[in-house]
Amino acid sequence: LSMIVWASLAAPIPLFVLSFAFEDHGQMVQVLTRPSLLTVASIAFLAWPATVFGFGMWSFLMSRYPTNIVSPFALLVPVFGIASGVLILDEPFGLAAISGSALVFAGLALTILGPRLLVRSATNRLS
Repeated sequence: LSMIVWASLAAPIPLFVLSFAFEDHGQMVQVLTRPSLLTVASIAFLAWPATVFGFGMWSFLMSRYPTNIVSPFALLVPVFGIASGVLILDEPFGLAAISGSALVFAGLALTILGPRLLVRSATNRLS
């Protein structure tokens, strides 16, 4: 967890530069100078409980289960991020988000269930 905390210090500067290059400057200035309560609450939630819970659970699972079982579920991080934005911040849930989420779920299902289905299929062919 401490490695993640220290590694997270490197991301804000390049992300701010990219945001400044590609985002609307007027909106950026407004958010930085007069943030809404929702903005402050979202940042506080992401900075502390969500990060600590997420990486705490990840460490807990990695200590108890093999890496090849746990690591495919990291694919769900963007899906839960999109879902949180839709539910909490009333973000739009467009075709791209739906398609991407479905693709992630399909890939995860194939990764988790694929080997079992192949073994079952081979067993059925042999009998």
